[in-house]
Amino acid sequence: MTLNYLGEPGRILELWRAASIARSLPAMRELYSDDAIYEFPFTAAGFPARLDGRAAILDFLAATWATGLVSYKRYETIAAYRTADDPAVIIVEQTVHGTSPASGVFTLPNLLIAEVTDNRIKRLRDYANLVAASQALGTRNLNLS
Repeated sequence: MTLNYLGEPGRILELWRAASIARSLPAMRELYSDDAIYEFPFTAAGFPARLDGRAAILDFLAATWATGLVSYKRYETIAAYRTADDPAVIIVEQTVHGTSPASGVFTLPNLLIAEVTDNRIKRLRDYANLVAASQALGTRNLNLS
């Protein structure tokens, strides 16, 4: 199921998913506002809790993708909602399917809350399942260094 039925936020998040699978920094650059915020409310040692600004987000993505530790293959939407009080905000429960040299095929359940304004991601809160992320990395912690 695509998220396009959620309007502009859903369409932008679909483009974000495609850019994530393709590891496309140019596409990501077009999707984030200059002052975007990317948050990881459930974080671990060695992993940021918050990235401020498009440049910081792109630097983080470039460094993460360069490690080659995981490769996303597809996103599966479990449920998706538009918030009643703010049409720019959507909530998406999803599973990321991918591969990792350490663990082979993996699934990573997570919940995203995205705020999209003027066709750009203004704020993204990524509630990733840390146990599943650790298993995908073949480790007991999320230290990516």
